Parts: sequence; structure tokens; C-alpha cells
Amino acid sequence: MKDADRKKKRMTSRFNKLRLKTDGNGKGIVYVGHLPRGFAEKEIKGFFSQFGEISKMRISRSKKTGRSKGYGFIEFAEKDVAEIATKAMNGYMMFHKTIECHMVELPHRDTFKHGNRDWKFIPT
Repeated sequence: MKDADRKKKRMTSRFNKLRLKTDGNGKGIVYVGHLPRGFAEKEIKGFFSQFGEISKMRISRSKKTGRSKGYGFIEFAEKDVAEIATKAMNGYMMFHKTIECHMVELPHRDTFKHGNRDWKFIPT
């Protein structure tokens, strides 16, 4: 009996790791790609806060150097605001780079993992 319970618990935990987060709370998540170098969290927040309230934000960074990988995710408090920001910013030219924005319908539960933390830049 204990073996069956242990197996069931293990399968449940594996399933929960793979499960996608359902976004039923009315928040909109935007993927922002092709970010220019030096465009960090502070600049992104200042730039996208003109559309509405930003609840979470994460710029993907290299574990080794701490530099931006050039893409990130922004969660707006309202889904309508996120759609407006996506339409307005998709194809926007910034520092000789065309920004790419898309709505994320079913985000992974770890999308904003390690999002609001300070990064130290390590020069190589």
C-alpha cells in the first residue's frame, strides 16, 4: 500500500511540474523580444508603464555574465492594457532594433521566476 501511495505522489509532483498556469485572473502577459543592449528592467518599466500598471516583469539574463539575453516578459494588471501595449509596440524601432511583442495566452508557472532581483554585471 505504501508503495502505491509513493508512486501516486511522485506522478502527481511530476504532473504539477509540467502543468501550465491558467491565467483566469484578468492579467495580461506580454513577451518582448529583440531588446537593445543596455535596455534593463528600469528602462523597460519606465517605457511600458505609460500604457498602464505593471505588476511583474522579468528580463532573461545570462547566468554566467548577468547580461540581458534580449527578451523578457511583462505582466500588466489588466489584459486590455496588455493588448494595447502589444499592438502599439510590435514593430517599434528602438536603437536600430525592431522590437517584437506578443501576448502570452498560457504562461508557464515559472515565467517570472527570479524576476525581481538585482543583477551584478561581471565584465569578461
